Amino acid sequence: KATYGAVASPATDGGGPTSHVGWSRPHAAKETLRCRRGALDRVPAWPVALRPALTAALDVLETVARAVLSAAIGGPGFSQTDEAIQDVSPYSEAFSPFDLMWYPNAEAAARLPNSTAHVDSPGFVTVVPVAAVPGLRVLDRSLGAWLDVERLHRPHADCVVLAASSLEVLTGGAIRAAPHEVAKATTPRLSLVYELRPDASRGVDLNRRFFLLQRSRQLREEDHGDDIAEDPDPRVMSS
Repeated sequence: KATYGAVASPATDGGGPTSHVGWSRPHAAKETLRCRRGALDRVPAWPVALRPALTAALDVLETVARAVLSAAIGGPGFSQTDEAIQDVSPYSEAFSPFDLMWYPNAEAAARLPNSTAHVDSPGFVTVVPVAAVPGLRVLDRSLGAWLDVERLHRPHADCVVLAASSLEVLTGGAIRAAPHEVAKATTPRLSLVYELRPDASRGVDLNRRFFLLQRSRQLREEDHGDDIAEDPDPRVMSS
């Protein structure tokens, strides 16, 4: 933890106020080791002993993320002229975090949630290999219920792919960002999470566009009573 403590990413690696690589402890119920393709040669970003395994996993997750994004942006509402996705080039991968998330599920943090309900932002899609210890829960808007999606699939063999905020923006709301959370378990949980993000250097504020899209949906519901806006769970927020 001391050797690989979190350090700020440089601008070329997508650095920003909340950008980092390395180990961090967001709260007592969660520890994270964040890696980034653009930070491959930055020490202490990538533990040397883990680098071959991590880069191999990252290759697979990037392939899955880009394939899903490629299929999704051909759907309704997508604009081929959108600046942020006109060229989803390898450069965007330098801004995309690959996190190893450790949830001790310890008694000391029993009353602290592993994660609160949220949607990922500012990514396009998030790829989560099914963990050995299930915990990922996704909101099914059609049912208004939370699904334990990892219990439906094979650990270390299948992946869960979540739509994130920028994909909702690019499809004009046709594909909604997926609210999700991590439930408590009786044993420690290790989860790999890769979020394919836009190239922040292009200056397109997709976070603001996502907020405006959500607000527009809420206003239409308030004015017309359309069943199109509010998430059935008021806990859901972007993160």
